[in-house]
Amino acid sequence: FEVFLNLGNIILGVGLSVVIGVLSGIIPAGQAASMDPVVAIRS
Repeated sequence: FEVFLNLGNIILGVGLSVVIGVLSGIIPAGQAASMDPVVAIRS
């Protein structure tokens, strides 16, 4: 079992991690921004 780490693979891994991280933050933030704060606190 060999692992090939070249610059392209590293950039791909970091890029995918950044995209997933940004989406994981933007989607819940967008949902929270559209809620009424009082309703959000009560739920």
